[in-house]
Amino acid sequence: MQRRWPGVPLGLAYQEVLSAAVLAAMVAAGAMLAFDAASAPSSQLIFAQGGRGMPSWLAGPFQGLGEPLTFGRYYAELLALCGLWIAACVLAPAIRTGWAVTAIVVLHVLFALAPPIGLSDVFNYIGYARLLVEHGLNPYTSTLTEVPTDPVFVYATWPQWSNPYGPLSTLSFLPLGLTGVPQALWLAKAAAAAAGLGLVGVTAAAARALDRPVAPAVVFVGLNPTLLVYGVGGAHIDLLLVAASVAGIWLLARGRAVGAGVALATAAAIKVTGALPLVFALAGSRRRRDLALGVALAAVVVGGVALALFGPDLLSGVAGQREAASVRSVPGRLSRLLGYETVPSALSGAFLAGFAVSVLALLRAAWRGMDWLEAAGWATLALLLALTWLMPWYAVWLLPLAALTPRPALRYAAVAITVYVVAVRLIPLN
Repeated sequence: MQRRWPGVPLGLAYQEVLSAAVLAAMVAAGAMLAFDAASAPSSQLIFAQGGRGMPSWLAGPFQGLGEPLTFGRYYAELLALCGLWIAACVLAPAIRTGWAVTAIVVLHVLFALAPPIGLSDVFNYIGYARLLVEHGLNPYTSTLTEVPTDPVFVYATWPQWSNPYGPLSTLSFLPLGLTGVPQALWLAKAAAAAAGLGLVGVTAAAARALDRPVAPAVVFVGLNPTLLVYGVGGAHIDLLLVAASVAGIWLLARGRAVGAGVALATAAAIKVTGALPLVFALAGSRRRRDLALGVALAAVVVGGVALALFGPDLLSGVAGQREAASVRSVPGRLSRLLGYETVPSALSGAFLAGFAVSVLALLRAAWRGMDWLEAAGWATLALLLALTWLMPWYAVWLLPLAALTPRPALRYAAVAITVYVVAVRLIPLN
């Protein structure tokens, strides 16, 4: 005779057991990847290339607990996390919120304590801070190549580029310049984990305010492998960017349009891509005047501080990166299929034009009554498809927008882009 849990249908009881097993498996897979990342220098840890090695301060507390992170082992573990995340999303209605939050916190801690995984932009952040704090140079007009003896130089990913980030990003980097490089790294990792958990928390709050199921939204965002492995593991500023955007969504849903304008403008001041949800909120909100007032207030304060500290060259770094292209982007893969080594300007222009047309059409739809969150989500997807420089953690931009919309199509698209940005890196560059 089969036993039933008291008051719980048998089917739901099985779903809860299965969901608990999936969450436990995600934690185990995440621990394995974090431990393996700290075991030895690896081509998956970009900073370790070029004979730079992995000193103990860089390996972190998990050093010696795992196996060498070979190419096959890395992607097997990462793809396992993707599969388990998809399973968790399917089972999300049966997952208790407390279980999901526990798994999310544990995984954030694991990847915060692992060495940087993927492209090591965190050392660029430290470098930009040291340019200003240690050397008195403007990170928007100077590059790390001007200070090749600085201890962060050998770990920087793009020392030839000036700072491409917004003024609030740069201000958040400055504490990293007040200490040594090892201490700065782990301070940045802790900040990334805090931003990731903050993003999950504000997503839950926004889901409640919008009358959306909380547990599925939390699972969809907080357990996403690109957020965990690349966002937290790589300590990317994009987590703070998206957390600010979702804070704006939550405030707007609560009727606090001025505060929402401040939060959405803050996201745009962290990274230029943060402006996309802002323009859709302005198009689709019924309280455009109050929203615009909040944007104006933030622009005056942030703009004034940024101009005083950094001068008028805040977009010079963005302009310098416009020529960057990756064969792992959608235009890059199409270019390779057509027989090109790099992305032809005509093809990149066509993708950019397609993105612009999509944004204009979606803005018009939002103005006429389409859910602005859904419109912003499709525009973000169009951006991800059009970018010639597509990194795995960029998928995080789409996650909360997809999680908070009532229709599932955008969530399917977010799953697809997550799998793409991970799986495409299995394809050799040559």
